[in-house]
Amino acid sequence: MKKLITIALLILAANVNVFAQNKTKVYWEVISNDSKTIDYTIGVYPGSYAYFQPDGIDPYATLTMRVINKGSETLKWNEHSRVFILLKNGTLMCNYLTAATDGDKVCSYSVFKDETHEQTLCYGEKFDVADIDKMWIYDAPHDQIFSLVYDELDSK
Repeated sequence: MKKLITIALLILAANVNVFAQNKTKVYWEVISNDSKTIDYTIGVYPGSYAYFQPDGIDPYATLTMRVINKGSETLKWNEHSRVFILLKNGTLMCNYLTAATDGDKVCSYSVFKDETHEQTLCYGEKFDVADIDKMWIYDAPHDQIFSLVYDELDSK
């Protein structure tokens, strides 16, 4: 009987663990206008955080950002757009312009209707994602700032 109870508890614990892993932490916002010519969703994923110390260049941290364009207008993202992070200690930082001309670190790109673009955001200092207090996006093509909302969404 003790074996049966132990097995049942292990199965229950495994199921709880599986359900807990099906949540994705994200800072996100839907940005649109009434006519839906502009209608895109931006998400920045703190679980994607990585820190690199390569030889020959300064160390840097990265986060992944995804842009989903549902609007009829092509979204033209440019090198002036930024993602700002405010840490709980008051430090404010933003991603920097990379020298990349292709790949996911390129800072200027177009996202066509019904397409998704993934960008790697680069930051010049190491930080702990648990210390993020707030996050904003500066949408340079539309000259607007949007606050990103923190949420835990179900993974698919």
